[in-house]
Amino acid sequence: MIFQRQRETGKSLRLGFWLTLCLLIAPLLIAAPVQKVPISFDRYHGYTGTVDYLKKVARAYPNLTSLLEIGRSTLGRPIYVLVVSKMKTGTTIDAHVTLRNMRKEGVKNVPPMKPYQGKPGHWICGATHGNEFTGTEVCLYIIDQLVSKYGQDKTITQLVDDITFYICPIVNPDGVYNSVEKSLPQRQNSELKDDDGDGRVNEDGYDDLNGDGYITLFRYKDPQGQYVIDDQ
Repeated sequence: MIFQRQRETGKSLRLGFWLTLCLLIAPLLIAAPVQKVPISFDRYHGYTGTVDYLKKVARAYPNLTSLLEIGRSTLGRPIYVLVVSKMKTGTTIDAHVTLRNMRKEGVKNVPPMKPYQGKPGHWICGATHGNEFTGTEVCLYIIDQLVSKYGQDKTITQLVDDITFYICPIVNPDGVYNSVEKSLPQRQNSELKDDDGDGRVNEDGYDDLNGDGYITLFRYKDPQGQYVIDDQ
């Protein structure tokens, strides 16, 4: 009888252990965001890594994202914007506004707006200067938070439902590509410049503005200036 009771007690303890473990783990499993496109921030992603991530996110979250190419750099690299919003909610503004003037014959009407385009929009961008690519990582982090925590976090879910985020992680593709992937810091874009109109590009130096034979910093008197010369 004693042996039987000990065996039953052992079963109860094991059952209690597993029930307790399940109760502890269940909230973690429920609260954990579903990260369909894993991303780590222990390195800079550069242009190539960023584009790869954006394409994966657009494929993994078709109901929440849309990847747009809004232009190309001087060297032909696409400039991408990832739209993040609940795509099927919103209102088409053009459905409520009539054209003031009829379009001329042969001119096609613009495509109808999509529902998400009628929501309040937030523009977020990074790497306007190619050597300031930390902004790119901030954009990628925001994207990850919005898509992976949608449906899990109440605040994020409401934001994605009610607002459209237009996120451009890299405004200057050529500058970021050279700065990160080639280790050649490039702040500006790759546009060729001919300031003096002589037909040659990227060879125009600075001008000697005050004619003293030197190109350097100098003081310029301005009656509206904020500074005065120290007598000493």
